[in-house]
Amino acid sequence: MKALIIFLSIYCSAAIAETTDSLSARQQLEAFSQNMVSFTAGFSQQIRSANGRLEEPETGQFKLLRPNFFRWDYAGEYPQQIVGDGQQVWIYDIELEQVSVKPQAQNVSESPVLVLLQPENLDKFFTVTELGVDTDGAAMIALVPINPETTFERIIVTLKNSLPQLLILEDGFGQRTELSFIGQQLNPEIAADQFVFFAPEGTDVIGAALP
Repeated sequence: MKALIIFLSIYCSAAIAETTDSLSARQQLEAFSQNMVSFTAGFSQQIRSANGRLEEPETGQFKLLRPNFFRWDYAGEYPQQIVGDGQQVWIYDIELEQVSVKPQAQNVSESPVLVLLQPENLDKFFTVTELGVDTDGAAMIALVPINPETTFERIIVTLKNSLPQLLILEDGFGQRTELSFIGQQLNPEIAADQFVFFAPEGTDVIGAALP
């Protein structure tokens, strides 16, 4: 499901390589978070199921805005929008004319995407391990939840020049999702209304939206 965009994973080589950035992955993540007001990127996503089957890759656009707004726009045959407005997450399946709404996670332990916004909270919720540098010179960091009941088992983030390259997760069902960022832009101008969602007329809404 595309809604699993917040549960992301990928296999990353830990081969030793020279990096163009001398900062560790954690230092780069902290620098990104401290300097980031807004962030946009294209993305490519591919999911590997527990039995090793690869789903067809999907592409789209990702937007992030302080303090905690995000938006994923999937392109292709089955377009979809996922909008986090700071209080709720709206998942809009355009073809099915159906919207699901649920409360938005407020801390990094509940949603891996918040790793990009709350690196200062990592030690509260994760065992943090630097994984060195991959063959492309990106620094890697692994986050294993301290709470054993968390639905994901490990997050991996890779960064280069203090920009996220891959956001990774291995969930408790053996599923791994690969999401890579391309064309990253730090602090572009983004209108706040892009993170406001109104269900189109005639669309079925599943869940209770806040007034």
